[in-house]
Amino acid sequence: MGNAKFESEEEIKEKVFTNINMERDDIIIFSLQEIVKLNAMNVIYKSKNTDSVANWSKILSTLTGEDFYLVSSKSLVGMLLVIYAKKGMKSRIRDVSFASKKLGFNNNFGNKGAVAIRMDIDHSKL
Repeated sequence: MGNAKFESEEEIKEKVFTNINMERDDIIIFSLQEIVKLNAMNVIYKSKNTDSVANWSKILSTLTGEDFYLVSSKSLVGMLLVIYAKKGMKSRIRDVSFASKKLGFNNNFGNKGAVAIRMDIDHSKL
């Protein structure tokens, strides 16, 4: 799980989900950074990033439970942005898109940069 120092999914739930109310909240957004060590190999090759994204996606999906579905996710080297919504919101969320921008060395490497996800909920753009 990258640089995160969590011993178990239960510890992640205790520390990451502290302000999340699964009954009240319709949308949950996770913005993680440093999910892999920032070194030349991870900046150039995506193999460790892919493993870390898969691990975090599995854990977050398990912890959000069956009432939520994955709206979208986007990663760039050590950053990961993940959005879940309650299944009842599925018909209200449309036009989901995402982007990433590499800003490291001549805008070619993702050691610096950004990830973003946009979507429409009913008549509002987010």
